Amino acid sequence: LGWTENRFQLKEMSGVAGRTFSAHTIRLRFNTRPDDWVLSLKATAAHEFAHAWHYEQRGETTTFIWQHVLDEAITQNFAEHVYPDYETPWRRRHSNGKIAGFWSDVKARELDRRIDEVGRSIPLYINDSDEVQYPNWLGYSMSYLLGKELLEARELEEMPSMSRQELVDAGDRLFTKA
Repeated sequence: LGWTENRFQLKEMSGVAGRTFSAHTIRLRFNTRPDDWVLSLKATAAHEFAHAWHYEQRGETTTFIWQHVLDEAITQNFAEHVYPDYETPWRRRHSNGKIAGFWSDVKARELDRRIDEVGRSIPLYINDSDEVQYPNWLGYSMSYLLGKELLEARELEEMPSMSRQELVDAGDRLFTKA
């Protein structure tokens, strides 16, 4: 646990940010000034725990963006299940329709990129720069909706072994304009 004074985290993330480095290491930073920091801290802890669980199931962290999308599909839905009364600022920020406008680009340009090529902050998820290719939180909303779709046909415990193609097929069902 640590303290944050990061303006973006205070304004956009209810004063709480987390990061899971491995199945055994999670970092949470928070600030008590935002009104809903306690609920945000609880939901973030659940979210980060789900990352650690996923990494343990896989035997490693994610290597490619498509694996991170699946990882976030798991964590977004797990956190919602554990803390249904707390709505994160990103889970439902973008609608199916808005995500659909980016889906073909995400499939073609992002899914096969390596995490280490993108850097620590993946612009598909958190975009706090002036160079906006994707709206802030797009990846979280996309992953949340993908998780909902994928969980209709399987249990959460089955998701870590899913393939890229299964993820893409779910995205095509959800985000391909008719």
